[in-house]
Amino acid sequence: MKLRMFKPTFVKAFMLAIISSMVFAVTANAGVDSYSIYLNNKLLFKQSMDKPLTLQSLQLDKANPNDELVIYYTQCNAPNKIGSGRTIVVKDADGKKIKEWKFEDVKGSNNAMMIPVKELIALQKKKGASSLALFYNAEKLEKEQKLASL
Repeated sequence: MKLRMFKPTFVKAFMLAIISSMVFAVTANAGVDSYSIYLNNKLLFKQSMDKPLTLQSLQLDKANPNDELVIYYTQCNAPNKIGSGRTIVVKDADGKKIKEWKFEDVKGSNNAMMIPVKELIALQKKKGASSLALFYNAEKLEKEQKLASL
């Protein structure tokens, strides 16, 4: 008699554990910021903030000055996943702001932030061998995110 009662209870507990773990696995990635960087229409790299940061270096030495760097940033805690008050900032190795681009708040899915490559190349020439980096910031973002080095 004890054996019969044990099996249904065990099966129910096991099923509950499986269903719970599936729910948590699905919701774990639901609130993660991510970004991708394109040179014109070519994907250079993509990063999700739930993975270890692999800071990429943008190799613009072979880029055409008429090209555009396009950054898409998806912010998990923002309505429609696009932050408001968005900026991309270039900083030097000392953390000093060199250049800032401000982007309009958008409605819908077109959250592209376009930066002319000629402006980035000019900054690299002006700063010489100094290390420059791109950062993303927006309202309600806890801290700015380093995206790539130049």
